Amino acid sequence: MTKNEAGKLVYIIKSGYPQMYQRFTAGDLNDQISIWAAMLEDFTFSEAVAGLKMYMATDTKGFPPSPGQVIDQIRKIKRDPRNEMSALEAWSLVRKALGNSYYNAESEFEKLPEPVKKAIGSPENLREMSLMPINDVETVEQSHFIRAYDTAVKRAEEDAKIPKRVLAMIEEKWDQAAIAEKKKIGSESTEKERLIPVLENGGVTPEEEERRRIEKEKRIAELEKASAKLEALKTHIAG
Repeated sequence: MTKNEAGKLVYIIKSGYPQMYQRFTAGDLNDQISIWAAMLEDFTFSEAVAGLKMYMATDTKGFPPSPGQVIDQIRKIKRDPRNEMSALEAWSLVRKALGNSYYNAESEFEKLPEPVKKAIGSPENLREMSLMPINDVETVEQSHFIRAYDTAVKRAEEDAKIPKRVLAMIEEKWDQAAIAEKKKIGSESTEKERLIPVLENGGVTPEEEERRRIEKEKRIAELEKASAKLEALKTHIAG
C-alpha cells in the first residue's frame, strides 16, 4: 500500500470515528498516514479496506483501530483453514516421519511444514527421536513437541504482522549476533586448546618454556666457557 492509499484509509477511519479526530491538525493526520503506510506496506489497499470494514463491523466500543488490529482482520480474511493444523495433527506428521528417519532424517525433515520444522529443530533431532523407546516418544517427546509447536505457531503469527523490511532487519541482526557468538565460542575453544598443553606442562606456557630453554643453554655455554678457562689456567700453572 502506498502513502497516497494510506491517506485514503486514514480518511475513511476519520469519517467513521470523527469524534476521535476533532483535535487533529494537518500535521497530526500526516503523521498518522505515514505510520499506516509503513505498517501496512506489505498489503494491498483493497486488503486494508477489507480489514478495516471487518473491524468496524464488529467494533462495539467506538474506538478507531490501530494498524495491528486491521492486520489481524486481514489475516482472518486471508486465512485458509486447510493450512492450519492443531498440535496433535502436527505430531501425527512427526510420528510418520520418525518411521523413516534413522537413515533419511534430512529428507523427512524437509517434507514437514515450517512450524513443525521449527518445533523439531533439526534433522538430527528427528533421527535421535527415531532411536528412542516408543513409550518415551509418545509421552515426554510428544509433550515437548506440542509446547514447542504452539510457540512456533504463535511466533509465526506475530512475525506475520511485522513489515517484511523490518523483519529482514531483525533477522539480519540475529544473524550477526549468531556469527559473533560463534566467533566468541571459536576463540574460547582456541584459548582452551592453547591452555591444555600449558596445564599439562605444569602451568608453563610454550613461550615461557622456550625462554627457560634459551636461558638454560646460555648458562651451560657460560659454564663450559668458564670450565675451559679454568683448564687452561691449570695447564699454564702445571707448565
